[in-house]
Order: sequence, then structure tokens, then C-alpha cells
Amino acid sequence: MGMFKFSFEKATVHALVLSLYSLPAAADLASWQWNVFSHADSVISSDDLSNDDDDVELGESSLFITGNVSSRISFLFEATYQPDRYRSDTTRLERMRLRYDINEHYYAILGKIHTPMNYWNDTFHHGRLFFPTISRPLALDRFMPIHEIAVRVGAKNLGDYNAFYDVVIGSGQNATAEDEIFGNGIKSYTFNVGFKPLPDWTLQTAYYKDNYEEEGFFHSHGDDDHHSDMGMAMGPEVEDIGYELLAASSNFEQGNWRLLTELSANRNDESDDENYSIYQYVGYQLSDDLTGYLYLDQTDVAKGDVFFTDGTERRWGVGLNWFFAATASLKTELIEHEYDLANRDEKGVELRFQLAVSF
Repeated sequence: MGMFKFSFEKATVHALVLSLYSLPAAADLASWQWNVFSHADSVISSDDLSNDDDDVELGESSLFITGNVSSRISFLFEATYQPDRYRSDTTRLERMRLRYDINEHYYAILGKIHTPMNYWNDTFHHGRLFFPTISRPLALDRFMPIHEIAVRVGAKNLGDYNAFYDVVIGSGQNATAEDEIFGNGIKSYTFNVGFKPLPDWTLQTAYYKDNYEEEGFFHSHGDDDHHSDMGMAMGPEVEDIGYELLAASSNFEQGNWRLLTELSANRNDESDDENYSIYQYVGYQLSDDLTGYLYLDQTDVAKGDVFFTDGTERRWGVGLNWFFAATASLKTELIEHEYDLANRDEKGVELRFQLAVSF
């Protein structure tokens, strides 16, 4: 399987050249869209939870390109940039994939993708403009395999309840972290299934399995909420540790209400107990451009876990999301953030602001 080992660094250049070369022959030139998303954050904390001297932090900027190469083939590209004062790898390739629609129900996808592990990860891209809250759920910063270099096949809108499913065969998190296409062969498997019991209600569940190598490496998203250092516990050198994750999502949108629930449980071969997470969002649209919301977000890690710092991290709060323009929003949140971890025990109140825009 090592014969397929090469980096997305070169593949990215080749794919972009090929896509641009194919533009004149594209079936629908008007469908090609180029967007840039960016945001800035500010936190006022009662304690030193933020660990940041900046009054305002520049978040990652995302270049998002989509388009049709033919009547059945579509292309998606997403890359992000953030200054090196905030992260060492200033530019990241987040997604680059080709999708082939077999018919109105079935499709196949090849490339670097977001895993269909829960509603949030499969719906929202890196632009914060459409996030319901300022930050991603904590589980996406710790437990979730955000990206995979993979082959994904699936179906949608099946039967009376619009059932859907996905099967993903991937390179695994170690290869994905290095942007290697099946550098170590097939290492991960994802299965996702769901349906809509009501037109405005989506339910889904997913299972993920991988084998991690090297120093207990786990590749996820370090969020820019000043707490990404709590994401993993680097232990002694270990090899081929099996990791399993089960997730469930519920998204209900009707009238002015939106309720989003994200649950997960995970385990690995070196730990006896499971880790858990819950994210619950309740939003109410007060007017055409203003939404009020509250949420609870918590992760629990069993003692002695080889990948993550054990203990509980929790945040809950209330917020307002104001779309003062079609392509700009201002979110304000008052939250209580609490750590009860093996190496950290803190609790404090934070007032957060986020300005998100797109061009």
C-alpha cells in the first residue's frame, strides 16, 4: 500500500492547475464561487484562562472555492491562513476533493475531506460566519478526527424519511496530518447513517476506527479559543494503538427555533474506560438579523488516557448573534469556563466577542 505515498503539497498544485485548465470546458461556469472568510476574537476574562496578552486576536482566514467541472463532477478547495504568532503552520490545506454524482441519490468523493462524524463537522467549514456559537464544540478540538484523506461513498434522500449514509475508507490521522495520500495504506474506517423523522429534524450516528502510531499522536483541530493546549497528553512512545469513536447528532430547525445536540464516546486499546462529550445549543431568532442562544459544552476524559489530559472541561453560557450585514456578523457571549483536569483546576467567567466576515 506504500506505493501511494506522496504528499498533498504537490497534489494541490497539480489539482489547482488541472481545475483552472478545465474551467473553459466546465458545464456551468456560473457555478464557480471564490470566497474568503475571516474573523477576529476578543476575550475579557475574570481569571487568566485566556493566557493571552492580546486585546484582539486575528483568527484564521479561509479561501473557499467550489465549482462544477462537468454535469456530474464538482470540485471543492479550502485552505486557511493565520499569522505565525498564533500557529506555526501559517498555511494549511484543509480540504481538496472531487465529487462524482452517480445519480440524484448516490455519490463518490475522493480527496482530503471533513469526516461525516457529526452534523457540525459535515456542515460547517472553517469560516466562522455561519457558526452558531463563537467556538466549535470542545469535542472537535479533542476527540474528533476532523479531516481524512479518503474515499467516501454515500447516498442521500432515500425513502420517505430522506435517509442517508456514508462509508469512508481513509489514510488515518497520522498520514492525514502530513498530507500523505494513503502513506501507510488504509488505516481508518468511518460509517455514518441518518434520516429525517420530520422535514426539519435530522438525526444521525457515526462510528470511526483508526490505529495511531508514533508518540500517541492524535490529529484534530486546535481551536483558537486559547485553550487548545489541553487537547492531548503526550506519553511514552507507543505504536498501533486502536482508537474508536461513536458519535450522535440531532439538529432541529423549525420557525424561530434551532436545537443542535452533539454527543460522543471514545476509547482506545490502552485505556480501560471511555471518554465522553456533550454539546447542546438552543437558539431563538429574535428578528431577521438577531439570534439569542444558550449552550452547554463539556468533555470528560478517563484517568490515565494515553491521548488526552484526563479530567473534565466545561463551558456554558448565553450569547447574541447579530448579522448586521449579509456577509458580516458580530457574536457576543458571556460564559463560565471550568477546568477540573489532572494538571489544571480553574474556573472563571469570560465575556467574548467575535467579528466574522466574508468577501
